[in-house]
Amino acid sequence: MKKIRQFLTPALVIAAVASMGGTTFASERLEENVYLVDNQYAIEEQLSVGDDGIIEITPSVERISSNGYFDFAVNSSLTSTDFQVSNTTTTIKLNASIIDPYGNGVTSDYSDHKYKITLKKRGSLFAVDSATFTVDSNPNQFVVTGLSKDATYYFEITNVDYLPGGTKIVGSGSVSNYVHK
Repeated sequence: MKKIRQFLTPALVIAAVASMGGTTFASERLEENVYLVDNQYAIEEQLSVGDDGIIEITPSVERISSNGYFDFAVNSSLTSTDFQVSNTTTTIKLNASIIDPYGNGVTSDYSDHKYKITLKKRGSLFAVDSATFTVDSNPNQFVVTGLSKDATYYFEITNVDYLPGGTKIVGSGSVSNYVHK
């Protein structure tokens, strides 16, 4: 019985440590404000370092900062938080590249890889507008007109083409005439 207890105690400790979520012992900076932490992508605002040097990821409530800037990492698709506009026209600027599971830039390995941004109005079944861009590390602009200052909007960024597991489109962008909701 003593031998079983000697075996079970370390096994239970290892199982408990392995099941702890959100704590990591290694991180790697991939691009400005984007880090790979235990195979999870996190922006700088989501990271905190404890007294013992352990990095923790705090899930972000907001995907867009109060001044209209955002960072993204997407394998399939993601949705922004809600916002309004101060003008009937908005420009969403995007810059995207592709990284592998180890954080290496591999954009050149996926020539002509596409991603799509779709602007939607909350409460509507239809998209306001959309645009498809090539992931090539060059800046792109998506201009949308005819918006209402009273409406609530959000956008989706979607990977149009296949990427292997762990490989992601990462980037940053901004929304002009942005009103934080």
